[in-house]
Amino acid sequence: MKIGLLTYFRIDVAGQYFQALATIDNLKRVFPGSEVELVNIVHEKKRGFRPSKNPRYFVPSILRHLAYKSARDRVFTPILSGPLLLDNSYTSVEKHLAELDHDVFVVGADTCLKVDHHYKSSVPFFWLSPKLRRKKLMLSGSAEYTDFSDLDATQKDMIKASVDGFSFLGVRDRMTSKLVRDVAGAGGPPLLEMPDPTIPWQITTNGLKSLEKLKRTTGKKLCGVNLAQTAFCAELLRKLSGEFHFVSINTPTWPGGSRLASGPVEWLDMFGSLDLMLTSSFHETIFSLKTGVPVVAFDSSATRFHRVTGLSKARCLLEAMDMTRFHVNPFIDGSVPTALDKIGAAVHAFPHDDVKSKLDELSESYWQALALAKESIAPKDR
Repeated sequence: MKIGLLTYFRIDVAGQYFQALATIDNLKRVFPGSEVELVNIVHEKKRGFRPSKNPRYFVPSILRHLAYKSARDRVFTPILSGPLLLDNSYTSVEKHLAELDHDVFVVGADTCLKVDHHYKSSVPFFWLSPKLRRKKLMLSGSAEYTDFSDLDATQKDMIKASVDGFSFLGVRDRMTSKLVRDVAGAGGPPLLEMPDPTIPWQITTNGLKSLEKLKRTTGKKLCGVNLAQTAFCAELLRKLSGEFHFVSINTPTWPGGSRLASGPVEWLDMFGSLDLMLTSSFHETIFSLKTGVPVVAFDSSATRFHRVTGLSKARCLLEAMDMTRFHVNPFIDGSVPTALDKIGAAVHAFPHDDVKSKLDELSESYWQALALAKESIAPKDR
């Protein structure tokens, strides 16, 4: 069987890189003997690499891009479906996929289903056309903060027709399951919430010599930081600066800290040297949990959570882990003293044993979902 995977994989972002790699590995495990290819279609809004305009970050941004390009060339290029399709309009992709020889198309993971404001009476091509006569699986797909009320009538019709054509619908969060149910109605196809593919994926992290040296020279604990540049976050870090040296992860350097412009290998090894993570990144939250780094997840940008439910990717993850006490949304229920209390609890009483147990449960639920997906496309006995 030949499987074509449609997912994000072309941008220099660790979460995007590792979710694609984990999905590929997981598909190979569940469908042994099958050929898994990455369908080679442009998915990024801004095409081509653009180095940082800030002179301070110009060279590091180039080195980071080269590290990601090298990693993609090594693991993704050998399994690409063919030449890159530059026209990613819905009708063009529909025609392109029909011409490929895959038996099954898999959509996900990541936020590939998100309908941003620039889609005018259309949707991302990841909402596969019902005209595509192949078996179709959705695995850990997410529309993130897209709400039913954001869609026009044409978009609603396109999504409804798309979901009706999938053999299996596995979505990553409550925001997406709500969207699908709102669009599909009571008679819609069966829908299952399933974890991100990186949760059951086996990883090792070795630490970074540069970060270990920082620990020795500063005499402080290391705190990874990936937060929006807001007054709330600035005040929060100012109060923590006496105890921690901040390592800004591919973001502008916070006062009293350093910046790590990392490729995917360095990003992964970073977790072996950190004592705490404060992040708005979904996958930095996951990998912190997987590597035993105490973490507090923030919705530090006003545009990155669901305006109706208040949910976000990180919030949904921590709900599944029974760990919402380590989540902060300063726009809804947060204050700097409350955030400091949550950080203090993470530093001094992080529930490592409970985290491991919950990750094991989520991993098992992922494999169960993938088994159901496989069963949904198995030949039926007559």
